[in-house]
Amino acid sequence: MRKTAFLILKLGLGAAIFAFIFSKIPLLDSVKLLRGVSGSFLAAAFLCLFMANALQVLRWQVVLEVSGSSFSFLRLTAVNLVGIFFSNFLPGSVGGDVFKVFYIVDPRQSGQIMSATILSRIVGMIAVCMLGLAVMPFASEAFTGQPWWIPCGIALSAAAVASGAILLPAVQRLLTIALVALRVPDKHVAVLTSLLNPVRLWLRSARTVAATFVLALLYQIVGPVSVLYLCARSLGLALPIPSVVMIAVLANVAFALPISLNGLGVAEGVYVYLFMLLGAPGEEALLLALLFRVVCVTQALAGGVVYFFLRRRPHAPLPDVPV
Repeated sequence: MRKTAFLILKLGLGAAIFAFIFSKIPLLDSVKLLRGVSGSFLAAAFLCLFMANALQVLRWQVVLEVSGSSFSFLRLTAVNLVGIFFSNFLPGSVGGDVFKVFYIVDPRQSGQIMSATILSRIVGMIAVCMLGLAVMPFASEAFTGQPWWIPCGIALSAAAVASGAILLPAVQRLLTIALVALRVPDKHVAVLTSLLNPVRLWLRSARTVAATFVLALLYQIVGPVSVLYLCARSLGLALPIPSVVMIAVLANVAFALPISLNGLGVAEGVYVYLFMLLGAPGEEALLLALLFRVVCVTQALAGGVVYFFLRRRPHAPLPDVPV
């Protein structure tokens, strides 16, 4: 009952934000601008999204391999698309990770695979925060003069530190000690130790750690940042790249917040507000937010097609089995 109520609240928040945006910017005015959208820039945005997905899968593959699980790139790509499908159409983005893992191995064997998958996600969040902090000094004065600018930097720093702390061996040891002190059953402590094993294996290889972070940063640049920039260019908006990076970062964080259904409404509100701060007309800012959402949803629809062919054998291995 509580989950249903929480879902209704999240849907209501997203709907309320959209209603507010549409009350200020008539949707029809934005739709009329579709005639002037550049197809070439949109095509480039789709291409960047394709390359970004490849980088995301490669990062996942690196983390899985160091934890002792080897899968082919093609297989992980198919499963990743299914995960994106469920992340977009199920309440909460983490649900996609669960389906990704269950399509690789039997649920009874999924503990360490899930741990490695979550590790990849944590590294991705750290990369988002670090990218935002790196470009903050170069952002437009339209942003730096806002009262929320300094708190925003503090929040990104805190998120990066908190996410990174989870990966530190000392923090993991303290967690284990705390569980023992609280007299948590040994079998539960053993499960935690098993789940932390991929993180420990990952930390032992400096090359793997570096490769994972580089791939995570490249994913953000080739994916959200480039796609957003190209969508803006398709509308004839030439915006400063550092500010576009900040918008992508802030929208990414807003998307991850569990306050609306998969960021619907919240991310669009962030886009519209920030692009208008940069001087974009309201109807163009709204169309840009919607274009970005549509481009990103296409990969989820592709994942739906993959799922259609796999749904009859939800836990069976794909033709390309692990080695």
